[in-house]
Amino acid sequence: MRRLLSAIAILAGLFLASMVPQAHAADPIKIGFLAPLTGAFADVGKDMVEGTQIAIKELGGKIAGRPVELIVQDTAGDPDTGLSKARLLVEQSKVDLLTGVYHGGVAMAVAFYAKQQKFPLVITAGGGAAAPIYSVKPQPYVFRASHSIMAMHKALGFYAASALKKRKAVTMAWDYIAGRDGAAGFKEGFESGGGQVIKQIFFKLGTPDFSPYFAAIPADADVIQMFVTGADAVRFVKQFAELGYKAKYPIAADALGVSDRLLPEMGSAAEGIIANQTYTATARTPGNQKFVEAYKKDTGTDPGIEAAYCYAGMQYVAKAIESINGEVGDRGKLIKALAHTTMPSSVRGPFAFNEMNDIIFTVHITRVVKSGAGLKHEVLKTYDKVNAMAPLTP
Repeated sequence: MRRLLSAIAILAGLFLASMVPQAHAADPIKIGFLAPLTGAFADVGKDMVEGTQIAIKELGGKIAGRPVELIVQDTAGDPDTGLSKARLLVEQSKVDLLTGVYHGGVAMAVAFYAKQQKFPLVITAGGGAAAPIYSVKPQPYVFRASHSIMAMHKALGFYAASALKKRKAVTMAWDYIAGRDGAAGFKEGFESGGGQVIKQIFFKLGTPDFSPYFAAIPADADVIQMFVTGADAVRFVKQFAELGYKAKYPIAADALGVSDRLLPEMGSAAEGIIANQTYTATARTPGNQKFVEAYKKDTGTDPGIEAAYCYAGMQYVAKAIESINGEVGDRGKLIKALAHTTMPSSVRGPFAFNEMNDIIFTVHITRVVKSGAGLKHEVLKTYDKVNAMAPLTP
């Protein structure tokens, strides 16, 4: 009798054990996604969500056999709002990790919160968050799978000085975290290439009239670094041309400031601008044609840089989760998987991470040129494995 009861107990235990993976597999992987869906960066936020959703759709809505639930919260591009929405996702929605994030201030607020909570955060759009990523060592919780503004502008500044032989630069940027990261990166790269930054000019987000700032440019400057994006970038570039400054000074711009989706609004005023591109819709990278077609089917337009970042970022997250068989409930295991996962190829090119979990990536220096009735980016130089923590390789 005892043997019979023992056998029944063993069988019951085996049965219950076999049921655990099935229940686990049925539970959704909850991904919290932070994006600016209202405010000045609403168009960027929509691009971010679209790119992420396309990636999830291509995965069949599942990772490691578990359904994916994407929970989106609007940060409005505001640090306080971003922080409160991050708390909501982590503490109430009980997400397994946070992704998305755009705007340096939002990135800083959410990154410090993630560190405090020892919670995994994968930044898949923003690039201006040098302070929270590099100021605390070690920092195993925050991963930036988008781009580093500082590293991108280091490459841009180095090219302007070493290849274009410019010697006196003026940086012109938004007066917030990302803008200052860009100005600092450009200065480092430009001066390492043999040039000198003779003046740095900062202005507020949403500046309607740039003419007073243009008037402050020293006459002996021979290149202008521009760090503005969206509607501000359109105004900056058009006013720069209309007021006659384009004929005096070439512009070296942040990629997002002259992205494919902005060029039609800028028109001929953008022609000749040098930029630090990491993605264009015409890129001949693995899977890009398929991604562009899917994006066009949903929106009717070509994808912007942020959509590509978030698409590739979601693929990176999925690859990391697949490597641990979907066991996202083990936070330590998830964080370790994120740290050891690299992307040898993606629509935005290969990427990996440095010792601070900041992205190492490819930067293309481009020039805006005429293409039929429109404009496109012509690649002039490519820098591989660009790393904010390492010297640039010519």
